[in-house]
Amino acid sequence: MSAVPGTTSVGLPFTYNATPDGVYPNNAEMRFDMPPVDEIWLRVRLHEPSNYVMRHNTEVKTANAFAAGWRVGDQLLADDGVSRATISSINSDSVFVRWAEKAAYDTWGSSAAQRLIRNTTRNSTLLSTGKAVWGGDKIMALWVDNYSGDGTGPTIILGAISDWTFGTSKDAIFTAGYRSSGPVGSSSRVSVANIPGGKLFTQTNRGKYIDLAVPRVFVANRGERWRDRNLDTLRRRRLLYTPSRHPRCRYRPPLNLGGDQQKWQRGYLMGYSNTGYDEQTTFHISRIELFRAKPQDLP
Repeated sequence: MSAVPGTTSVGLPFTYNATPDGVYPNNAEMRFDMPPVDEIWLRVRLHEPSNYVMRHNTEVKTANAFAAGWRVGDQLLADDGVSRATISSINSDSVFVRWAEKAAYDTWGSSAAQRLIRNTTRNSTLLSTGKAVWGGDKIMALWVDNYSGDGTGPTIILGAISDWTFGTSKDAIFTAGYRSSGPVGSSSRVSVANIPGGKLFTQTNRGKYIDLAVPRVFVANRGERWRDRNLDTLRRRRLLYTPSRHPRCRYRPPLNLGGDQQKWQRGYLMGYSNTGYDEQTTFHISRIELFRAKPQDLP
């Protein structure tokens, strides 16, 4: 435990070191085991660092950018002529950009066809032959058997991401990942569904606490083994975010799952930062509570 900056409280620290663009070894997690349960409400009090900045990076595969006169801070325009980004670093075979609008789309690069990237600061262009996107920071995970996604049963991962990936806004949103029972490493193993519109970390709450309550439940119907109930994010006991509709949040397990493989048993708090940080960034968790049913003090 360590002192939480700006408060009289102490908390469990989760420290992420500063890393360059494209280098993301950052991981800070606390694992836990619990008796098998088919329904759980996990509530934590999380302190948002005063220097928290979610950087959403896209690596655009374009060579010789520095020789062409491109520099950090230059403004770029994607092949669609609309989506914009800012150069954050330059390598010999690529440039990294921050907060690229519509970063998930091929307009920034594709192995199937070259894309024209325009530097509007220098009034010059280069061709992109591909891209890679980093844009998510984990907050917690729950799973059934083996660590995270390595088991037969399902894993649920919650994290904060930037919706620059599909649009033009850099508000953080909550995402949930669901893993199937395919072989480890197979492309059929993971499916991801984003919960749109929720803001977890905001500029006005830097250096403050967030109370986060996450319910997860298995259900009896074999075709829909568990369902995603309302995800409640509260700050100072005021309800901020309750996405009650999310049709894609479903897990359909194989027929041979039974017994404790239909119950949550393990998890971790925090976890990998896929975006990385420009400065060393430390979160603190000052309260951890597990409930078998919805806590009565929640709205």
